[in-house]
Amino acid sequence: MEYPYNALLINATENGLGIFYLNPEKITDFLFAANISKLKITENSYFFIPYENIREIKVRKFSIFNSKVKSLTIKTNDNKSHELLVNINESLIPYHNENFSRFANKYEKK
Repeated sequence: MEYPYNALLINATENGLGIFYLNPEKITDFLFAANISKLKITENSYFFIPYENIREIKVRKFSIFNSKVKSLTIKTNDNKSHELLVNINESLIPYHNENFSRFANKYEKK
């Protein structure tokens, strides 16, 4: 596995992106990792990327056949790249819907 996470919890601030790794708590939950309720923040996983260390952020449509998912790419100046798929609506994380919409509007190619 290239990345040590199944998902990321990203908090966009005025200074950069605060990020936590999300992983299944138990091995048996791995099969259900697409269900956000089965993922927990991995202990000591927090890291912060200041905006001046971010080379590019792109939000794009994932597929013309699926309007519920967006593709998110975060590239940093040290040549790291996070390629993510983002559900536009997460019923278990109500603040995500409004916040991701605002984030996407800022970085989405029109």
